[in-house]
Formats: sequence, C-alpha cells, structure tokens
Amino acid sequence: MCERITVADGRIVEGNFANYRLLHVDESPVEIETHFAETDAHPTALGEPSVPPIAAAPANAIYAATGKRCRRLPIEI
Repeated sequence: MCERITVADGRIVEGNFANYRLLHVDESPVEIETHFAETDAHPTALGEPSVPPIAAAPANAIYAATGKRCRRLPIEI
C-alpha cells in the first residue's frame, strides 16, 4: 500500500527505515489474528526463528531480476 523502493541514478533512494515508509498495523485493510502454538520443539520463541530464512526471498528476487547472486548480508546490488 505505501511500501515501495525507488531507484535514482541506478541506486536505491531509501537507505534505511528512517526514509522508508512501512504500513502500520492500525492502517491494515484487513483484521490481523495472531495465534501462538505451544511446542516442545526447538528453537522456541515467538517469531524469532522465522527471521533468518527470510533473507532468501529478496535474494532470490534480486537473482531473478538481475541474474546476480547475493551471498552476503546486507545485500548490495
């Protein structure tokens, strides 16, 4: 809705979250439900285990768009 990346002179304009507008929860067009499942499996927490693998999504998108593999974080194009 309000999230986008802009490019000027071949470089990304939004260098950090200070100048990148994120959609706030209260602005969501749909109701958000959150459920926590109890488990004895490791790792355990409320959300942290899903963070490391998320880097694959933008890395794969960059590869699909440019043919260049991103193998380090932060991603530099």
